[in-house]
Amino acid sequence: MNQGPFQSTRRTQLRSPVTAWIVVISLCLGFMLAVECVAKENQNSVMPSALSISDNVIIYGNLLLLASTILYLLHLYFRTQEIGIWATRLAIAGALVLVAGLVVGTTETGLADESLTSSLNVMTLFSSATVVIYLVMEKIYRTRSAGAFVMPIVAAAVLFVAFGKSTQYNLSDIQQTGLQNYWSHAQILTNIIAYGAFAIAAALAILYLWRQAISRQALEQAAEKPFQFELSKIEKVMHQAIFFGVLLLAVSTVLGIGMSLQNSGEYLHWEAKEAWSASILLLYSTYLYGGRVRKWHGRKMAYWAVIGFCLVMLSFLA
Repeated sequence: MNQGPFQSTRRTQLRSPVTAWIVVISLCLGFMLAVECVAKENQNSVMPSALSISDNVIIYGNLLLLASTILYLLHLYFRTQEIGIWATRLAIAGALVLVAGLVVGTTETGLADESLTSSLNVMTLFSSATVVIYLVMEKIYRTRSAGAFVMPIVAAAVLFVAFGKSTQYNLSDIQQTGLQNYWSHAQILTNIIAYGAFAIAAALAILYLWRQAISRQALEQAAEKPFQFELSKIEKVMHQAIFFGVLLLAVSTVLGIGMSLQNSGEYLHWEAKEAWSASILLLYSTYLYGGRVRKWHGRKMAYWAVIGFCLVMLSFLA
């Protein structure tokens, strides 16, 4: 019976993946039950027969992203390669399913109808864009360290969409004036992808602060090399994400000005939405100026990225 220690080691190796899947399945089932209970209270059933095909596809995609979020968090705790691999796979599947749901929704309602004018669909687009940007970053830098910080932002968007679908709650839809053309959808698309880049930057900023706070001894004991993500590399990727987001936000602003000129003959109306966009563009432009010219770095820039994304969320909810 000298194999006891080896059997114990094998059980330890298998424990974390099994525990991870138990947690994922339990939380996903709890999520589905909670959504259904909320729907029944609001007398809006979320049974498949009451939903369109695109709604069902989006629900399944949201479940995949929620499961991926849980696995990324467990990956941060267990530091097991198998959990990380499955987290990435589910994130890829979830993003693809969400995009498919949006495409199906476009065919159901028509491009000029409600495909990209509903705030819930815009939030779905935000979730898929954020995941795609993160997955590209994960592939380039070969690390999943940021997954536990990026995916909770996606999960918050998923919960918002689930709440909206179950209660028929919707923020004031995007103004319909001038939205009956491809240029408007290009403007919305570039805007949402820019917001996704800002979400990645905020998650990296939180990772930077977390990485700076933990002790060097804890890092040396880390079982997986990706958790040795250097502070300088985190800050560099954060800067790149914000630069990419500012570039897209500038393009979106130009498209918005062009549509405003075409529809009303004026460049800007300075309504609440335009004021928020200008504030966000100014804040992140100042961030880039401080980093490039003033050589700002470290915690100051991390806090700046987090505050900037909070402003982005306020602009969406306002």
